[in-house]
Amino acid sequence: MKQFIILSAALILFLNACKKDSLPLPDYWKGPQTYGSAKCMRNSTMWEGSALCAYNNFEDSTHFALLAGTADADTVTLESLGMVRIPLKLGTYKFFRNNVNANSDNPGPGCRFWIGYYDEYDASWDVAINKESSITVESYDTVSKIIKGRFDVYLVKDQGVINYTDNLSFEGGTFEAKLAL
Repeated sequence: MKQFIILSAALILFLNACKKDSLPLPDYWKGPQTYGSAKCMRNSTMWEGSALCAYNNFEDSTHFALLAGTADADTVTLESLGMVRIPLKLGTYKFFRNNVNANSDNPGPGCRFWIGYYDEYDASWDVAINKESSITVESYDTVSKIIKGRFDVYLVKDQGVINYTDNLSFEGGTFEAKLAL
């Protein structure tokens, strides 16, 4: 009987260890917000991060990237929401899937979210194809170089990534950030 109890306990522990639960999204600090901030509801929970805008590349001052992220207490990056190739003019722009690297076939705006620690990569999400994601540039002050706007982004987890939620939404987002570069 004693062996049965020990084997049963070992089996229960083994089965619980093999469960495929989703890891919680990390606890974070919104960062120093030196250049700006971004706020939204991430999967129905308030999310806020430091933000900055930068030209997409030094040869093209007509497009910018918005980078919003969080950090741990030592200001090491934990999460990053990157939106790229956004026209630097007022308007609403739809995000396209698989469109964050410079070699993309589609030159339109792209968006991606990743979780990691400093320069480690743990998981990433790309634009979902079943729901429209977009950013609206509402104002751009050419003197102060402050860009303001809003965004709604719906993302799906990349294949091969385990233990995190399959879908992320960043809804009702607002940003105000300085064009730093």
